Amino acid sequence: MMKYLGYILPISLVFVVALACAINVPMHSDDYFYYLLGTYPSNWIAHYNGWSGRFFTNIISSTMLSMFPHYVNSIINSMVIATLPALITVLAFRIADKKVEWKTFSLSYLLVFITYWAANKSLGQTTFWIVGSANYVWPNIFISAFLIALLSFRNCNKYAKSALLLPLGVLAGCSNENTCVLVILSALIYMLLNRNSLPAYTAVLSSTVGALILLLSPGNAVRSKNYVEWNETGILQKAFYHFSERMPGMMASYWLPFALSLLCIIVIAMNGKLGKRVGFGMLFFLACSVAANAVFFVSPVTPDRSLNGGLFFSLIALSICAITLFDIGIIGKITSAAAIAFSFVFFIPSYVLFFQSMEAVSRQDVIRDEIIKSAKESGAKDVVVPNYYFGKLARPGDKLDGFQSQFMPKFYNMNSTKAYPVYFDYSLISQDRMTEVDKEFLGVKLKGIYAFNQGIFRGAAVLMDFDSRLEGSIPEGSKLFMHVIKKDGSTVNADPSNSTIHIKGNYYTGRIVKINDVNDIAQFKVGIYNKATGKRLVEYSVNK
Repeated sequence: MMKYLGYILPISLVFVVALACAINVPMHSDDYFYYLLGTYPSNWIAHYNGWSGRFFTNIISSTMLSMFPHYVNSIINSMVIATLPALITVLAFRIADKKVEWKTFSLSYLLVFITYWAANKSLGQTTFWIVGSANYVWPNIFISAFLIALLSFRNCNKYAKSALLLPLGVLAGCSNENTCVLVILSALIYMLLNRNSLPAYTAVLSSTVGALILLLSPGNAVRSKNYVEWNETGILQKAFYHFSERMPGMMASYWLPFALSLLCIIVIAMNGKLGKRVGFGMLFFLACSVAANAVFFVSPVTPDRSLNGGLFFSLIALSICAITLFDIGIIGKITSAAAIAFSFVFFIPSYVLFFQSMEAVSRQDVIRDEIIKSAKESGAKDVVVPNYYFGKLARPGDKLDGFQSQFMPKFYNMNSTKAYPVYFDYSLISQDRMTEVDKEFLGVKLKGIYAFNQGIFRGAAVLMDFDSRLEGSIPEGSKLFMHVIKKDGSTVNADPSNSTIHIKGNYYTGRIVKINDVNDIAQFKVGIYNKATGKRLVEYSVNK
């Protein structure tokens, strides 16, 4: 019973941890397009011919978004997130030719997950975005399952089992433009080492077919026409630019899994446990991590989310290291514990910030939907909504994709939907956080002042709420001012912009200030002053 719990508990824990974030991630970016793509094969083929060669991942995106409600997609995506570290760990056991054992599995699984999170330069776009997950997490699962099956069938020449590699190989080969190259390379090396193995030849054939489906897509040729200048650049110039300008930064993002792997390799080697099979597996997948980014020298763009493939291969190497450490005794267990603890140092703050950011985005999405619904009810066909405010995150790439899809209006049955930037969490605006003012400001009325904490490391928002736009009401050369007086007598400058942000009939302007607790605020001093003379045209003192 205990051994089953050793598998179930860590996977369940990661599922819950992922779901707590995933349930708060709204539809955004290309989700609208893939929702409208639906489950029609004619649409899938047209998309393949006109834009993207990732045929199978596009089917996953469109099927999930068009068939299932949000909460079901969140559950599915969280299951996928929890499955990937499990498959990576099982693959490591297969590579090391060891029997899967629950204690080693549990620790390696947790190490892989927290390192994946902590080292992921584009967490929001690769993992918690439905379209992003279909393009990056799902393909990594296909590759893992393919390699596990290949290693499991190495001594079997039965046609039935070899046939199982056909769909897995096609899916793994049709994964991503960079990882497909490494999938074929892995199959080729395996074939050279196992010349009499029918599964080896099946693996090479099926993964090559998958890669050809991906790389020879007419849609890829169509999309490449957008990069005229890059297409006219010579191959040597592309390579020089990539390896001198892009590659160093790309590899630097993997410092954590590489550092942990190298530490483990040193400990393993010093204790005489670095056998040929294990040593080759570790070094091969670290090399694959480098190669996954090296092949991008022909690519015109390398967004941060494209680094996910290289991260995946580095985690396979790390998992091999982790399970090998347990053969060393107490020093191995101490090293494993230290590696997990070190990764946790980066994981915990990243998770806390990401979780609270997604909670805020979920609340903001409700407000955006209310604005769109209100506009539709009034007969409007064009609507403007506030953009999402993410606040403080461990990395810029933890944000969701910011692309404003041209298919969002069609989803809402509108002519146009536009979003404008905001600098505060507008979902926290509520009457119980407002200090009523009701004072004239040169033709507009200051209704009240809001002050609220935005969360850990996100500061406090101090907002002035007007009954109409300030633009045009404040004389030229003049500016709003707002000073926050704390209970200890100290003053915090919170001078806001003269421009207002319109949200649901209210016009806000304000600042994010470094105040630990808005309950420490005693008074606000607000008004308008002339920037040249310093003369105050309007001034009010408002007790909180």
